[in-house]
Amino acid sequence: MKHILNLFWITIVALFFYFVVVGIIEEQFLSQKIIPFAGTSIQGWLSDFRYWGGMGILMAWLASVSWYALAQWVFRVNNLSDAGRRGVWGVLMLIPLAAVVAAFIFTRRLQAGMELALALYVANALLCYYLATAFFSPPAHKYVPLFASALRRW
Repeated sequence: MKHILNLFWITIVALFFYFVVVGIIEEQFLSQKIIPFAGTSIQGWLSDFRYWGGMGILMAWLASVSWYALAQWVFRVNNLSDAGRRGVWGVLMLIPLAAVVAAFIFTRRLQAGMELALALYVANALLCYYLATAFFSPPAHKYVPLFASALRRW
């Protein structure tokens, strides 16, 4: 039951990032900060931002669930030194980063505010992955994500 609950919370983190962070906070913020080129409406560009931000979050969710599955059911821990899988955790971070690269390539350019939008893509994808894995990794690997020991006290 604990595994299902952890996977549920990983999904809640991703949904929070998509619907609240991207869908409400960042769209309102960016609508005041961006200037699209002629022929592109702000709403049209924000729709693209929502789509590619969602792709980054979806890939972060996929990487988080993959990490959970690997850490829980594949990696065996016989002693404390076996628990160190930070390299695998870091490699899985490349999945949401790949979505960020795709967002950078396919998002329509802006006259002003493009750097801010790209920074938000990176922050959304990486924070979603980091928070999901830092708080909801299996017990044997709960301190593998960087600084997780400072964040987790249970």
